[in-house]
Amino acid sequence: MLVDCGLHPKKAGRLAAPELAAEPLIEIEGGRHPVVEAQVDNFIANDARLNPARQMLLVTGPVPALQVGMVQWEIAERLAAKPGEDAFGSISVLAQSVAKVSIVRKIPPKAFFPAPKVDSAIVRLESDAAARAALEARLAKPEGPKPMERWRNFLRDLYCHRRKNVRGALASLPGQILEKPEIDTRLAAAGIDGNRRAETMGIEEHLRLCEVFG
Repeated sequence: MLVDCGLHPKKAGRLAAPELAAEPLIEIEGGRHPVVEAQVDNFIANDARLNPARQMLLVTGPVPALQVGMVQWEIAERLAAKPGEDAFGSISVLAQSVAKVSIVRKIPPKAFFPAPKVDSAIVRLESDAAARAALEARLAKPEGPKPMERWRNFLRDLYCHRRKNVRGALASLPGQILEKPEIDTRLAAAGIDGNRRAETMGIEEHLRLCEVFG
């Protein structure tokens, strides 16, 4: 139904009809939402990109002040995990850098029919507009990806080598051309011990890493 409506310009009204491509990707520039747009005074269009190389969805534009949803328990643990915990990783840093994350309730399999084999959880994400604005200001560059995309890409690549120490993980980043002595010099300037592992570090330390190496 939704695809059919979008493919017919007359049904879509003044909205542009999408173009179908053979490649498994989504590219939306200045996307609009007629229902939301009718309810707000100042609607900001969204960009979204999903491609097979990164297998990720990037959304820029207005962010809901509060998001509450249900996910698998494993994902909930990762979203809310703290540094040093086994579940802590890139998704923990990314979510907590721009929102206050909390697990509202754990949902057992018996709450569903048919019952799944895993627990679920209701998760609450309260957007922190000030933190997001500060992050985007720190990571903005004249050229290259937008700040949130740069931040997400850096975290993804850093945690591809989560069992290495920070020095080793940085040396293994895609396109990295710095030798380890130069990496150590930059780490020292950022006040970070290269022998630590990324999963023991807080949000601020990850941001400092991204400023220097992202």
